Amino acid sequence: MKITARQIANSSNHEFLTTQLCLEGVERTFFLDINFSEFLDRSRKIETLALDFLFIAAVVYASDKLVSRQTAEDHWGRTIELSVPLQNPEPWQVARESLEDAVSFLTGDSWYFEFTQAGHRFQAVRTNRRRRPRGYPAAPVVTLLSGGLDSFIGAIDALAGNDRQRLLFVSHYDGDLSGPGSDQQNLRILLDSKFPGRISHVQVRVGVNKDKEEENELGKYKFESSFRSRSLIFLGLGLYAARMIGPDTPVAIPENGPIALNLPLTSSRRGACSTRTVHPNFLSLLRKALGEAGIENPISNPYTLKTKGEMVKECAARDVLLAGSAKTTSCGKSGRKTYWEVKVGAKNCGTCVPCLFRRASLHAIGADDETYGNNVFTAPPQKYPDFHALLGVIRSNPTTKEIARQLIANGRLPISDLDNYAAVVRRMLDEVTVWIREKGSKEARQLGGIRNA
Repeated sequence: MKITARQIANSSNHEFLTTQLCLEGVERTFFLDINFSEFLDRSRKIETLALDFLFIAAVVYASDKLVSRQTAEDHWGRTIELSVPLQNPEPWQVARESLEDAVSFLTGDSWYFEFTQAGHRFQAVRTNRRRRPRGYPAAPVVTLLSGGLDSFIGAIDALAGNDRQRLLFVSHYDGDLSGPGSDQQNLRILLDSKFPGRISHVQVRVGVNKDKEEENELGKYKFESSFRSRSLIFLGLGLYAARMIGPDTPVAIPENGPIALNLPLTSSRRGACSTRTVHPNFLSLLRKALGEAGIENPISNPYTLKTKGEMVKECAARDVLLAGSAKTTSCGKSGRKTYWEVKVGAKNCGTCVPCLFRRASLHAIGADDETYGNNVFTAPPQKYPDFHALLGVIRSNPTTKEIARQLIANGRLPISDLDNYAAVVRRMLDEVTVWIREKGSKEARQLGGIRNA
């Protein structure tokens, strides 16, 4: 699929020049949706190199939504060619192949980029803008706040570890998706009440706008919902904010190690079908591309070698964690409530892998008392494929060496770190085993080969 991003002169939305996304062979009109006013509220200064990367990330995210995986021969891996106009394309021509490698690994597709010279500036500042810029805090780190439990813990730890300093948190939400935007706002309000005067928050909407008249005439366009590129737009926003603070300001993207590494629970989940949003290889490939383009701000996951349970138990302010954990969403299927037994009062499905790890981690501090869409212990495990597969892994009781081999099959990892990566996955399996032993059904314990302590 060939997609061309085209600037529309003398037209803007939320102070960003209108950009049309043209899909080859698709007679529909789509526009990039990016609320750039959130950045202009803080500074009129533009960091061109970082803005070009943010634009690339936004176009990738939008294209990821627009091209259904059902169009691929294997109903998964797509080939997507992007033509993207940039303010200064030369640095990104240098980094093009490395960036293609990073994005292809992230989403499990084949991405190819063409960078051209933009005919117009991206920013379209309102002539009647009166608000004075608020500026950026001299924050030692920019932390991404997604609305999930891990990023909430990351925010708490960053605030507790940088006493009395004002920190900057950056969030992305999509106007087509209910949930993340309000989750982020609710967590920001809570953090502000617990750490008064220390929270700066930039929350930016990025997505796709459709032509409403075409929608009425041609019917609803179905977006792809796998969202494998979401971490790229998060990092694009975070890096832009970090560059506005300084060229060395780091960006932290908090995610527990087992989810970042994403051990395939079955052979069918190896490779592209396993999410790689914060996988160490993706971050390594992206660092290489950014460095080639001239962006040296460090990006890292501070919890790569921590299980979710360890993050929970070691959280720097457990009272804040307990006050806000129910406001977070860890679920990979939070918007798909058709098969939930409990549709009101539940934020997480309770049956996907992130939900299972969430329950086990909160159980470690006696806090597994939330309401979930489904309770995996009240129905046969076979009803819930992720849970059933996880029980199979627990029953097989893999050694760290066996785990290491499976991790390598799912993505390149440095040999020097492999034992540590395998060990954190092994500890995660132990956490889940304890949770099932102490709270699980008899059938679940039997299928997992879990005996009483």
